[in-house]
Amino acid sequence: MEEKTFYDIHLHAFNLSHPYLRAFVRRMNISNYLVLMPFISWLLPLAVKLKCVKKKVANVANLLAVMEDDIDSVFLLLENCLRENKLLDNDGLHIGKETYKKVVLTPLIIDFGYKRLMGGKDVHYNHPCRKPIRRQVIDVFSALTYYRTFVYSDKYKIGFPHLKPDDKGRPTARIFEIYPFIGINPANYTYNELVELMEKYFGDYKGTRQALNERSLKIDNDIEHLSSNCAAGVKLYPPLGFDPWPPENAKDERLKKTQYLYDFCEKKGIPITVHGSESGFNVLSNKRRKELTNINKWRTVLKEYQNLKLNLAHFPVNEKKFFFFPKTARLKQVLGLLKNEKNQNLYVDFSCRAVNDGYYKALKKLIDQSEPEVKERLKNRIMFGTDFSINLLAIESYNAYYRVFDDTRAFDKTEKSRFCSANPESFLFNKA
Repeated sequence: MEEKTFYDIHLHAFNLSHPYLRAFVRRMNISNYLVLMPFISWLLPLAVKLKCVKKKVANVANLLAVMEDDIDSVFLLLENCLRENKLLDNDGLHIGKETYKKVVLTPLIIDFGYKRLMGGKDVHYNHPCRKPIRRQVIDVFSALTYYRTFVYSDKYKIGFPHLKPDDKGRPTARIFEIYPFIGINPANYTYNELVELMEKYFGDYKGTRQALNERSLKIDNDIEHLSSNCAAGVKLYPPLGFDPWPPENAKDERLKKTQYLYDFCEKKGIPITVHGSESGFNVLSNKRRKELTNINKWRTVLKEYQNLKLNLAHFPVNEKKFFFFPKTARLKQVLGLLKNEKNQNLYVDFSCRAVNDGYYKALKKLIDQSEPEVKERLKNRIMFGTDFSINLLAIESYNAYYRVFDDTRAFDKTEKSRFCSANPESFLFNKA
């Protein structure tokens, strides 16, 4: 019997040193609210007594507990968490009445290098923050190496109690295969720099699990020699300034660079995951954000690149606008792309959405009410994703997110296996 693999197709491995926090703070105009600080300090003790506020405060503290930590330990933290409540043991991961012998993680590295934002006239060090993608790449691959070579000792008994050897001294087996996605924004590079970057990480890209796994076992702390088959795909992020289809008259050849990226990925079968929501880590004006996150941008892309392997993340099945009034325009646009039979390699994931069973019930209803050909297409294109650690703003832990998926009765064993195994495997890997 063939061993099954579970996939978390959408998660992150970054800490507070990686995001462009100054850009985020500037975008929120936080200085405008500083005048309210005396009133905030007076009202805060009362506010935190409210149950909803206490929960939000706890969620933020939980997220910060992860993001302030050393990134080397992030994958060990996730495995330790899955081993709580015996969801994961040395037999494998137990989800939906199936046992998965391996779990593939694809941590999405985000290009936070928003280089067009100055500090402001009131800031002494008024220069754009570099935030080079190279720094985050080094940290993620270092964490991958640390996870793979980890040996338990008593000094880890507080942080990773579930990773200690059993009563017979047998070590816990590492469950994860880790294949990162490289974050790229063509606007942050010259054309020649972009070509060099793609050739470095994907020039000899095979796109098979075997090639990625063999290369990952050879990665050590000599990060300068990262090359093809170290990364599984590309991550794009519009709220940080990536334009899915720039105007043709742009002076910096943005369209030419973006077309090169799509052409390169389509020819080699390199999967692309794009942030598919209007919300998220945003540094843009509301007008610009809505423009770049407009789903119709991808209609143009897919018309030109029909074989592009694309995951529009954060499938908005249960998105709400105001109380019980649904916000469905974005969902209809995504469904329109999925219904087009020419888009054979278009996928979606439910990362950060499925924090309770309501999402799965809504997803089940959507699938059941679709036309027969669309119903089958949806079942074959939806993928499991967590959006860790950002999902900690809405759920307690990595383990808890998995358990919601495990416990839901909206989908049977076979359907769950499609979402967390068959579909992401089809998206990630080229046929050998």
